[in-house]
Amino acid sequence: MKAVNQKKYIWEQFYSLLTNEEWTFSKIPINTICEQSGIHRSTFYRLFHDKYNLLEFGASILWSKFTEINIHDRIHQPFQTADAFYKFSKARKLISNHVNDEPFNLFLTEYLSKLLVIEMEYYFEEMLPTSFEPSFLSKYILSNINFLDNWNKSLTKRLTPKELDSLYHKLILKDLFQ
Repeated sequence: MKAVNQKKYIWEQFYSLLTNEEWTFSKIPINTICEQSGIHRSTFYRLFHDKYNLLEFGASILWSKFTEINIHDRIHQPFQTADAFYKFSKARKLISNHVNDEPFNLFLTEYLSKLLVIEMEYYFEEMLPTSFEPSFLSKYILSNINFLDNWNKSLTKRLTPKELDSLYHKLILKDLFQ
């Protein structure tokens, strides 16, 4: 089996464990991943540095459809594009099973944030010149998206993705893109 196919197979087996309610990311040892995949530990470590590296590999697969969405849409309608993606994505089940697994959430948030910042920086440099430094602008926008998302989660009656995008435009984008 080619290494890429073997990596995908191991990811699929790991995803199966991750979406099984008996397990959380933090509690799954490498031995269990190896047993589930029918591989030796040495094979695992030949392909991945650790389970975080395996999770990163899997996240790149799960979120590939999201990164195919036009970056302009993801910047200007972040809540609606994310909502549309998650409705039909296998990532939704993965996230919902790990709501309380802090190492999983921290790693995934940092990984996905890093990817989005890189895409936004490129977008601002190449597609939409602004008076702001692309690195600053990307991190500013992302931190505000995260703030609005967390604030919305604290509400008794949450705003819809469309309402969040409208608020985001009024508070954040209005003055940036005139």
